[in-house]
Amino acid sequence: MILLFGGEQDHDVREVLTLTDREKISRGLAAGWRLCDIAEVLGRDRSVISREVARHGGREDYRAGPAEEAARAARARPKRFAVDRSPRLQAVVTGLLKIGWSPASIAGRLDVVSEVVGPVLPVTAGLAASADGRASCV
Repeated sequence: MILLFGGEQDHDVREVLTLTDREKISRGLAAGWRLCDIAEVLGRDRSVISREVARHGGREDYRAGPAEEAARAARARPKRFAVDRSPRLQAVVTGLLKIGWSPASIAGRLDVVSEVVGPVLPVTAGLAASADGRASCV
């Protein structure tokens, strides 16, 4: 691959799996193929296929169409912050900010917060309490 500013790239560029790739994965699973055999046919590393199958239902429930839709949604940008997606997380973070917790303290204790609201990503580091006590991104 030639780079924009000259030179050649010395490593493989990650390419997303296509719907055709996912259909081959689905057919391979249905035929009872091993993941390494599917990976070889697609010219991918076994770990790529393993993660794809695990992420989208496992060997028994993997389907190409739903996997493609989920992958496309996961790649979509921009993504909303976790506090914007989860009213429960927003309530917990806002409550902690109101009683004086710093955003860094909240982010550092997400394992405790996630016990209340479920798994979350460490996105609270960019939060601050607004005048009305609601969490906002800074």
